[in-house]
Amino acid sequence: MLSCVSDPVTIPSPVMSKRQMKISAKKEIKKEIKKEIKKEIKTKKNDSILNTDIDIDKPTTDINFCNVRDEFKNHSIPELKQIYLERSTPEMVLFLNPDMDKNIGTILRTASASFFSKFVIIGRKKTNFITAVGMNHYMPIEYVPACKGNHNEILDIEKIETYLENLSKTHTIVLCEISSSSIPLNKMNSTLAARGKPPAFLLGNEKDGIPLELIESDRFEKITVEIPSPGYVRSYNVSNSFAMIYWEYIRDR
Repeated sequence: MLSCVSDPVTIPSPVMSKRQMKISAKKEIKKEIKKEIKKEIKTKKNDSILNTDIDIDKPTTDINFCNVRDEFKNHSIPELKQIYLERSTPEMVLFLNPDMDKNIGTILRTASASFFSKFVIIGRKKTNFITAVGMNHYMPIEYVPACKGNHNEILDIEKIETYLENLSKTHTIVLCEISSSSIPLNKMNSTLAARGKPPAFLLGNEKDGIPLELIESDRFEKITVEIPSPGYVRSYNVSNSFAMIYWEYIRDR
């Protein structure tokens, strides 16, 4: 009797071409590079971007992360810091408990382009200025610890109000937020001119924005500015928002 069972068929494993092997190898290399970059970023602490092994007295042409105009490239970091202080204007930027380092660095970089006097980080303590391209060496930076709770997870509104109340004696606080009391961006400059004080722009957390308690507070002089959005999106990325507000503020100067 003939057997109905056929011999098992061996399916050959697919053979990769040389081109496919090269592509696969490149992908693996990219994966490893990304892993190393992520690992390096995670291990950076606070102002680690300064890298203590860098000679800050060298001209910035020898320091590849210092993005300065050609006229400043032969100056050392201390010299550039002194020039910045001499040219600084009274405007300030305040960032409320930011989550993302890239937004911190990008906003600081934008503000430094017009020699704003100070960059203030409220709430958060550890910061990596990886996207500031060295501007954190020149622009004065202030940290205002304003968190409470077992894990510092709650903003201390009372402390923030006190800080803004003192600051409002010399500046008009500009809340960059959508609210019922907001004015459109194109009316910001005329409103500031009527107040007669330089602005201190307050930017909210990327997710939560500026707390309602600060928007409704009567303890400090302020205006609230909103950027119109004709499309579906409710709000813009915080660093993009500041870039638009910054340009609107300086374009007539």
